[in-house]
Amino acid sequence: MKIFLQKDESVNKVLVQSEQFSQEAELGTSATFDLTLELFSGASTTYSLEVVNLPQQINRFFKDPPDRRG
Repeated sequence: MKIFLQKDESVNKVLVQSEQFSQEAELGTSATFDLTLELFSGASTTYSLEVVNLPQQINRFFKDPPDRRG
């Protein structure tokens, strides 16, 4: 018997997951936090990322890695 799992497209939300459980860096150095985003939606909605509530001294940016699907 085969069982097929299917994601619920009616939820219409984005799941954000960190690839590291926790991460620390010394003050004055840089740290990279790898996040993955997965869209649960049947719509072709566009989403964007925004960083909020961080001090101005902390630089932040997002980088989309090359497509890993091959």
